[in-house]
Amino acid sequence: MGHGRSNYLYGAKGKLFDNAFISEDAKKEHPEDYFYKEEFITFDNIDSFKGKKIFCLTCNSNGKIGLEAIRKGAKVFLGFGDLPTSIEELKEQKEENKPGTSLAKIEKALKTEINYIIKKSITICIQKNQTFEQLVDLIRFITNQRISYYLVDQKKISERKLIANYLYDFKQGIVIYGNRKEKLIG
Repeated sequence: MGHGRSNYLYGAKGKLFDNAFISEDAKKEHPEDYFYKEEFITFDNIDSFKGKKIFCLTCNSNGKIGLEAIRKGAKVFLGFGDLPTSIEELKEQKEENKPGTSLAKIEKALKTEINYIIKKSITICIQKNQTFEQLVDLIRFITNQRISYYLVDQKKISERKLIANYLYDFKQGIVIYGNRKEKLIG
């Protein structure tokens, strides 16, 4: 899972990147902890996807970046909408102001559920030699099962409706550009 915008994908960030009190020598000694590449994939270098099948589990990858990838020669591009999977992102959604709401519980549930849904869907689709279109159908089906689980079976979780709503938004934000019939493997 990564971060992105409709027009570029963010690069990775080292776990200590924001620490302003570290010397340049320490950063040179352990660069893996301090790197940051904000605009990793942009319109300028997206042609690196030419001839490739792209599964882009990144915030807002369902926008212009997917269309541009196809225009520059990607076979298929599967993108996602807004995926609030951190407490900071949930605060941006104004969830912190709702009484009885634990942002940590929502964050953990969303990360857990999205990982479960994606891993299970990809595993099944690879085993059955399915297409990107079938993958999206399966992601949506399993997401519906998880929504039902929260709404029907988890009545003691006060955040269950919020979690279900975010899962609904997750499945609704999935977009395929290019050849929907492209097989995942092969």
